[in-house]
Amino acid sequence: MASTVDSTAAPAPALDAILLLEQPFAHLPYDQLCASLRTQQRLLTRELRLAQDTCLALAGATTPRTDTATAVDMLDHSVKRLKALKRRLAQLNAQTKTTLNTAAVRYAHLQDLHTIASTADPAFDGWSKTRLNRILVDYMLRRGANSAAAHLTSSAGIPNLVDTALFAEIDKIEASLQPSAAADGGEHCARALAWCAENRPALEAVNSRLEFDLRMQVYIELARTRTPSTLREAIAYLREHLLPMQAEEEERQQETLRVQSNVPNPPSEDHLGGGDGGSGASQEGSMGSEPSKRKQISRLLGLLACPPSSPAYGDLYHPDRWAILRALFRSHAFLIHSLPPQPMLHIALSAGLSSLKLPACYASEQEMVHAAEVALLDSAGAAAAVGGHTARAIQRATEVSGRGAVDVSIPEPALPPPATTTADGIASSAIATATATATAATGRIRKGNQQNPDCPICEKDGLGMLAREVPWSHHENSTIVCRLSGHVMTEDDPPLCLPNGRVYSRSALEDIAFKSADGQTVTDPRTGESFAFASLRKMYIS
Repeated sequence: MASTVDSTAAPAPALDAILLLEQPFAHLPYDQLCASLRTQQRLLTRELRLAQDTCLALAGATTPRTDTATAVDMLDHSVKRLKALKRRLAQLNAQTKTTLNTAAVRYAHLQDLHTIASTADPAFDGWSKTRLNRILVDYMLRRGANSAAAHLTSSAGIPNLVDTALFAEIDKIEASLQPSAAADGGEHCARALAWCAENRPALEAVNSRLEFDLRMQVYIELARTRTPSTLREAIAYLREHLLPMQAEEEERQQETLRVQSNVPNPPSEDHLGGGDGGSGASQEGSMGSEPSKRKQISRLLGLLACPPSSPAYGDLYHPDRWAILRALFRSHAFLIHSLPPQPMLHIALSAGLSSLKLPACYASEQEMVHAAEVALLDSAGAAAAVGGHTARAIQRATEVSGRGAVDVSIPEPALPPPATTTADGIASSAIATATATATAATGRIRKGNQQNPDCPICEKDGLGMLAREVPWSHHENSTIVCRLSGHVMTEDDPPLCLPNGRVYSRSALEDIAFKSADGQTVTDPRTGESFAFASLRKMYIS
């Protein structure tokens, strides 16, 4: 027989809390579809415009029939470009179908969560395990463990639920951003620049400077070689790519200033910077903390005259710029594809550990530290008592000798009782006794440590170490879990307090009383004390 699940015994899945972390998971396929459609539109617009220009040129040509060969060559060139366009569109169409399939599978995966009525349902455990596998694969891909991620993806059967292809593309482009003495830097930045061209609308929407920084690095590598040909190539590259970017930035700034000047109620001078420097302050503020492209290009021009050994331009020639570019590209790739900068494992763990972290999880450590301090104080006190008694005896002898008494002998100092040997062969003294007393108290604390064995924060050698870095849990309403039954105590099952101060749920205590000899006695399972059920007090949750 199929086992049935009591949906009332366990709460329903918290859909809002679970789906809060699933936005990148669901949004990524649609971002990829939009990017693919933009690429198709750009290719169609460019190639069809070129073909149309060729046809118009041939239709309006007045050349004699002897130029037929030229016309045929032009048509052949257009046909080749259109065939290449067809192949490219076929590839994009296949990618689109794959992305649509991925979106459908992910939608079905999220839809399955809405059909689960209880967290006790085995289907919820299966869904949660699949989600955990997704989070682990995401962490492995971000850390470069691609083989382990591929193995887990294959064994769990979740190829459409993870972004293996996307991370492979990001890793390939990031790996190409490496310095090399045999290259001029252009070929190393080629893949990243092609990616920027493909995602230019999205990069412009976030005011990204990634493409400008990449082209700066190409120029720097050309200037680093310092041959006449590379220096001329650097000047040509600056004019072709960097100066137009500077002009575009200044044009956008001027447009922003014109829009601000046409506002019916313009901001006050305090907001604009005031006085003659208002425009300049506003212009600098619109660019953020980064220097303007004009200032950066001015410094780039100095590289034509200064070699890499020049300290004035050491930051531009420094090899660490490649590492900065790799980190910058990865952050922009995550931003464009709606991926969080941190692994989902970190986000889920920090939120979960923070919600479970309570002072009670570390109460035993605080008590142990206090017991150790007591032991040290008791030991120091015993030593001080022995030293003080000896000092007082010497002081009395000195006083008697000063008064001229006949008996000037120094009495034997009263030492503490001699050390005795226990049955275990351990010497005992006042200091040892004080230390042993504190150690015994510490042992009682350890013995009385009844932390929740199911709490991951109470596990000091596991997740408890990670939980030290997250804030404490904040609950507007207290939630108390019975240590005996493991269920949350509510109004229907309120907490009851024993005379010794320990609190359990009514249902758990009623079950203990029902199993007792007289049916009215409750025995605390933690201390062994017995009490009458009538002596229990009802507690109220605030």
